[in-house]
Amino acid sequence: MKRNHLLNKRYQLSLFLWLWGVVVFPSTAFSQEVTPLQLLQRVEAKFRQLPAAEVHFSLRDASGHRYPGTLCLQGDCFRLTTDGVITWFDGKTQATYLESSQEVNLSEPTLEELQSIHPYAWLSLYQQNYHLKFREGSEGGSLYTVVLTATSSKQDLLCLMLFINKSTEQLERMSLAYRGGETVVITIQQFKELPQPWPASMFTFDASAYPEVEVVDLR
Repeated sequence: MKRNHLLNKRYQLSLFLWLWGVVVFPSTAFSQEVTPLQLLQRVEAKFRQLPAAEVHFSLRDASGHRYPGTLCLQGDCFRLTTDGVITWFDGKTQATYLESSQEVNLSEPTLEELQSIHPYAWLSLYQQNYHLKFREGSEGGSLYTVVLTATSSKQDLLCLMLFINKSTEQLERMSLAYRGGETVVITIQQFKELPQPWPASMFTFDASAYPEVEVVDLR
């Protein structure tokens, strides 16, 4: 269970970094007139403008296994489903359901904890702890490669690479290298910007739907 929880936390980080790329890069050309910092400063505003979003993806872990997943996002709230794990966050309380142990952990993440799973909180962490640059990709010359490198080897996420289609300026995939040697690759399958907000129930754990699950309240 400990390993599942760690992977879930890392995959949440991976997916939110991916969503950041989807939102900001398609509408922003890579030119000498735009710096990485300027792009980053637009991220939060673009997130705030989204009524709601639904993302379908494929995640490949360090052992080569692939997992499908779905991310529902609205403002500060999210619901993430992947690899036998469902996580709900309503802006205050986080509930993580682990299918393998039939257990749900309830918590109220601190700002530091949110910096590893939430795009808004991660924004300030990113500004302080990563160098970023644009570099052309080598895959037939059709992709841009954006490289983000941690300033300290003690950080969990050491390097993030975003692969952007030059013609469409759409993010095609991303690769994340973690301390300890683990690498995660996320491939985008579908991104939907929704015209209407999700119902509030999308982001809260419904105990009645999981009557046999043990609830562990860590708050």
